[in-house]
Amino acid sequence: MKILVAGTGWLGLPLARKLRREFSAEIHGTTTTEEKARTLTEEGIPTFVYQSGANNRLPETLYDRIILNIPPSDKPHYANAMLELAGLLKPGGQLIFISSTGVYPARPGKIDEQSPTDADHILVHTEKALKERYSETLSIVRFGGLIGPGRHPARSLAGRKGVKDGDAPVNLIQLTDCVELITQLLHDNTVGITVNACASEHPSRRDYYTAAAREFGLTPPEFESGAQSEKFIDNTFLVETLAYRFRKSIFDWNSF
Repeated sequence: MKILVAGTGWLGLPLARKLRREFSAEIHGTTTTEEKARTLTEEGIPTFVYQSGANNRLPETLYDRIILNIPPSDKPHYANAMLELAGLLKPGGQLIFISSTGVYPARPGKIDEQSPTDADHILVHTEKALKERYSETLSIVRFGGLIGPGRHPARSLAGRKGVKDGDAPVNLIQLTDCVELITQLLHDNTVGITVNACASEHPSRRDYYTAAAREFGLTPPEFESGAQSEKFIDNTFLVETLAYRFRKSIFDWNSF
């Protein structure tokens, strides 16, 4: 078995390392620089350079499983790039596309997987393009706000004044749970789903970022009252249907 992790950055690299430990498979990766490709290849994760919109030289290898984990920084070419990488999938293989709960417009109330999405969002365009070609083998994971090592909630807003939307709920997920969920989907060979992946805890932005700052001895931010959006990501499908059990609380400060 061969598995490709397309995008070995903040999420993709720890994922690739975990998959190498857990699966009897070759774990390959992509990155944007020759230097990092050499480093990962020397580590035991054969990696090739891939840049969205570039004239890439793709490997001749086909993969049993592909995780598309490249953020949409190059919007004009992004959907086509994801389709190009998905073309490395063996017939009947498993494809996982990493998307975001940012596809849902700001509105009050709970948001589940059937809620309307922003038709103009690049991730929505890409999800649609992948579904049209890989509907029977594709799963889409819409992650909430990503936190963990290098993405510390205490530092992101510490000391700031006049921060808006103090009463809005947070919709976050720890890096550990991102990696564990993708691994579970691979173990279970889960296909044909779209899932919102977000922690069950939804404190207000004021409460959460104030607690984070105080935990690390930083100046808490000052929030304005109110909430332009009270978007609340519902993870019922994740927890009840997929039976996922979270490893980390968003208040687990030791994870940062």
